Amino acid sequence: MRTALSLFVTVLLSPSVRAEPPSAADFDAQIARLTPRPTRDERLAVAKWLLVNFPSKHAPRAILALEALVRKDPEPAVRRAAVVALVQIVNRHDVPCPLGLVVALRDPVDEVRWEASVLGGPFKKRLAPGAFDALRAAAGDERAEVRSTALIHLAHAAGKDGKARAAIEKAKQDKAFEVRYTAHSAWFIATDDLAALLTYMIRVRVEPKAVLNALAEGSEEANLQQCRRNLFILGSVTKIVDWTEERPDELAVALLKLLDDKSPAMRRGAVDLMGASARKVDKPRRDPWGGIDPVPRSLESLLPYLDPGVQASKEKPAPKPEPSKTYASLLARNADAKLRELVTKDPNETVRTAARRALELWREVPKPLNSRPREFKR
Repeated sequence: MRTALSLFVTVLLSPSVRAEPPSAADFDAQIARLTPRPTRDERLAVAKWLLVNFPSKHAPRAILALEALVRKDPEPAVRRAAVVALVQIVNRHDVPCPLGLVVALRDPVDEVRWEASVLGGPFKKRLAPGAFDALRAAAGDERAEVRSTALIHLAHAAGKDGKARAAIEKAKQDKAFEVRYTAHSAWFIATDDLAALLTYMIRVRVEPKAVLNALAEGSEEANLQQCRRNLFILGSVTKIVDWTEERPDELAVALLKLLDDKSPAMRRGAVDLMGASARKVDKPRRDPWGGIDPVPRSLESLLPYLDPGVQASKEKPAPKPEPSKTYASLLARNADAKLRELVTKDPNETVRTAARRALELWREVPKPLNSRPREFKR
């Protein structure tokens, strides 16, 4: 009797039996099923068949038919299935992003809109005629979540275009906080302006009243807005940690510039980040065989960024800290002298305290090897 293992090995070693890939005629036959008056189930079956076979080189010939379903089908389930197939085909093949996907971003049903926006790849391609104007129009939709989604895709699709940038810039003053912070993220995608996004990241953290809507305390809207702020801050921390190693000179220059900001809160926020960024952070890696790390352990290395006064866990000895590239860049620009100056001369006590704390953090990190910073244009 064969064991389960021997059967498994046999299956692995046996020649696989594969069906013939669909031909162009097969695709045409499926598309033909959509006329003249197919039932809901027939339309849904065609969309699902096209999804299953999206890798085929013949799949792009179904784009127009799928767009028609997205635009006109009265059944949300059919529109959703058509969007899923359309996204996969466009993402897989060298074709422009069709207008139908932008139309789907404004669908009246949440699930259809989500399917259209879950993958950004299609919007990073060239745009089909009409898609750019439709994206700009979507950025002005009456629904905040639609405006936010459209801004991100607009930045990816046409971030260098002046009209696109104007739409994103305008959205920074949107009535909804979620649209405003999305607009700042979209601006970074479009311009790669690290300093501008960093400034906003710090402001969201240290000056919430300046960026949040005035809502009734304890209301559902206020709680939801606070949750969005918290998520933005967490995402910002991850981005800044990346910058400490990937773009250290730009980060150092931007932080030093913020030390002259008129707002004490902004100066304090910049100082806090200078203290935290001296230590290299190894972001936790997920073990594919070991499951997902508990959230507290995964975030422990990021705690100095989230809360400057936090104390690390004492359950196990802290590893010897390593200096980050940003630390080297800050030292090369005499940032330690600037922090000492703030300790004694800044008119705001919270800034002076933050500067002392930053210097204490710096003393815990070994000095990096002396080297000239890379050329950086201000």
